[in-house]
Amino acid sequence: MTRKSDELYNKKFCSNNSATRTPSVPVGAGLFASDSSSAKTSPIMPYVSRDSSTGGKLPYYGPRRVVKPGPLFQGEYQTDRNKISVSNSQLRNYKAICHLASSQYSNEDAFGVGKVRCTYWSLGESLKPGGSVNPFVVSAFCYSLFLKPTGHPDVCKSHYFFANIGENLLMELDEANQDIQARAFKRSFWNRPLNHSNNLFFPIQFRSHWFVFVVNIKDRNFVFLDSLHHKDHEFQEFVRERLVSSFQFHWDKYVQIDMNFDEYQLLYPIVPEQPADNRVKIANELLFLPGNSGMKNRVIEFDA
Repeated sequence: MTRKSDELYNKKFCSNNSATRTPSVPVGAGLFASDSSSAKTSPIMPYVSRDSSTGGKLPYYGPRRVVKPGPLFQGEYQTDRNKISVSNSQLRNYKAICHLASSQYSNEDAFGVGKVRCTYWSLGESLKPGGSVNPFVVSAFCYSLFLKPTGHPDVCKSHYFFANIGENLLMELDEANQDIQARAFKRSFWNRPLNHSNNLFFPIQFRSHWFVFVVNIKDRNFVFLDSLHHKDHEFQEFVRERLVSSFQFHWDKYVQIDMNFDEYQLLYPIVPEQPADNRVKIANELLFLPGNSGMKNRVIEFDA
């Protein structure tokens, strides 16, 4: 009786396992179809952990839902204190960065990792109280996320695109720089195929306002993270129509894998405005990021 039960269990387990296994997708099928030289000089690398990706598949127990806070946790109620703590030394560094933005060292690099650069002027003017965030700072922040121990796309299953990629997505198709878009969509393939990812993040500035457009492949959603405009605001109505159609166009052109984007839902999670201490925290994290070749000594040796 026990042997028979074991056989039935193993048979059922194998059946379920084959049904839930990630289907094999031909890697690069059509990805470099229009770029024969790239295909010849850059051989396709074998998968490692990315074979087990859930990207493009619904979760085993069905689509996940966005959890929204109840009435008690909305509005003017304060249920918890600010969890971002800033030390005195971090605050001193932040003030030094803001001061250096208008000094003789304003054109020196505060952030330099790989080919990503950000001057003291960009960093200080962006993160000072009331400052307007510069695209160079956003790109540096995106690259810092990539460099975190869990930030590589093969680990976090997410891609963080530079600000100029989202900027081109928002343009008219005949005005967008297709060289920039082609490099973004194709080069991302080497870190992790986009169709095997869970999330694609596009920070975008429009009318002096930043928001994030997220393609949530895992749960099949187009997500808009905006702390200022709601779903029915004319701002979001305009950018939503432009971004969704533009993203699908560029995906079909450079990735060429059908993901049924027409079936994706629109999501607008509640995004709280961030506390001012975030500026202090981000400025310090970018400046003292391991591997940063920027002129950190300007801040370390700064004497007001």
